[in-house]
Amino acid sequence: MRLTIDFTEKPVHSPEYLDLLKKFDLPPHGLTAKQIRFLHYSFRNEINVFFRKCDLSGDTIMSQFPPKSPFKVFKHDLWWSQDFEVPEAEYNPEESFFVQFRRLQLQVPRMSVACDSTIANSPYVNCVNHCKDCHMIFASGSDEDCFYSINLERSQSTMNASIAHECNLCHEITSCRTCYNLDFSAYCIACSDSRFLYDCRRCRNCFLCVGLIGKEYCILNKQYSKEDYEREIKKYEFLTHESIEACYKQLENLKVGYIHKYANIIGSENCTGNDISFSQNCLNSYIVEYSKDCINGTSLRHCNDCLDFDLWGDPGELCYNSMSCGYGAYYLRMCFDCWNNCRFLTYCDSCPGSEECFGCIGLKRRKYCILNKQYTKEAYEKKVAEIISDMKTRGEWGQFFPPFCSPYALNNSMANEYFEVNKNLADELGYEWMDKSSESKHDPALVYSGSKMSTGLDYKDLKGKVFLCEKTGLPFNIQAKELELLQRKKLPLPNKHWRIRFEERDQNFIFPWETTLRQSSDTHKEMSSPIPQKYAIREQAID
Repeated sequence: MRLTIDFTEKPVHSPEYLDLLKKFDLPPHGLTAKQIRFLHYSFRNEINVFFRKCDLSGDTIMSQFPPKSPFKVFKHDLWWSQDFEVPEAEYNPEESFFVQFRRLQLQVPRMSVACDSTIANSPYVNCVNHCKDCHMIFASGSDEDCFYSINLERSQSTMNASIAHECNLCHEITSCRTCYNLDFSAYCIACSDSRFLYDCRRCRNCFLCVGLIGKEYCILNKQYSKEDYEREIKKYEFLTHESIEACYKQLENLKVGYIHKYANIIGSENCTGNDISFSQNCLNSYIVEYSKDCINGTSLRHCNDCLDFDLWGDPGELCYNSMSCGYGAYYLRMCFDCWNNCRFLTYCDSCPGSEECFGCIGLKRRKYCILNKQYTKEAYEKKVAEIISDMKTRGEWGQFFPPFCSPYALNNSMANEYFEVNKNLADELGYEWMDKSSESKHDPALVYSGSKMSTGLDYKDLKGKVFLCEKTGLPFNIQAKELELLQRKKLPLPNKHWRIRFEERDQNFIFPWETTLRQSSDTHKEMSSPIPQKYAIREQAID
């Protein structure tokens, strides 16, 4: 479900928000949580990838930047291994800081995908680290043999998943944790050998069930004996796309009659938002785990005292109005794509391992730099104070980067995935917009026209073949290990492009990044809940 954005709306900050803001020595930026989240996600691209030339080696590579991008783009492992000279600029007090930043930004080479050197045999991934033998996974980490997934952590042999942690041999799951051989399910914990579950815990050998805990051999929430279950489930041994769709409709009917917990918040104290686990005092936050005292965050792990911070930490502390920063991020203000022990950075872009820098782009392991120019400690502190004074005069200080500094066209950014956007909005706000009319090119002679069932196929029947999405006509292909997993699970070949699978899965199960006050049916209290109005909600968990 995409959110609408209204930039005329004015923020109302809570006392907790203003108290946390004091730690950053900054004025309020004057935007609502939704507005600042929109801006942050317009500076991130996870799933829009293109083939282009590497500007260093000349090789054809997959990149988050299209061939007509204004940037120089280096294959990510070359970007990390090469000590190339980075352009620098002298600060001009007569000109807007952001204009100077953008001018320098266009001169600095960018890595093709936002990955470090910890990925192995995974050339087609983005915003991923510590992964092996993965294909088309995004915003994920520590995975192996996984495919077509987003926000996937510490998982193996899993495909078509969103927000899944520590899952193995799963398919088409959303917001699940520690599951094994679970398919077509959402909001489940420690479930195994099951399909079409919703909000279940510690269940195994169950099919088409909602809200069960510690159950086995259930179908449509009805208890069966082991023998009767095995006899009944044989009807669904080989699923087709038609039977999968029919099962999803049955699951939705069960969900409508089920009283949902007001939010998917587990093992946490004083938290509001959704998909929060093992955290404390995290307010208006989403997809958060092991974090404390954070406000207005998304996709955070091991974060403390972070405000208006999106993606990702692990760990991150005292990060403000920033996004896509982590692995030892400390005291970052208005930064993006800064990771690997970054400290005390302000207005920086892609500066791994750097500290005490201001307005820098593409620096590795540097200190006391402004607009990429090296200074002594004393000169750095004096110049930073001068720039801040100028920015205050222009009303720039404390604001996130303006749209013209985004590395991506608006429809190539993650804002396009989570918010309602169009070219008119892009033009109004000052973003670029990319024409995508030529994306569906393919060779008709290579289009696959064989069986839709994966069983009985050899990969040589599919290798080099193109599949066409039944919904959009977009071409896609199938990997050898993907076929192996489909055959192991006795599932049909996909009939839709992986992008469409993402969208449909999210529309079915992921609740929006906003809550409304609703009355619970059990305690009759007003609760902050992301659950749509068509579902009744409860405050208390079912044990």
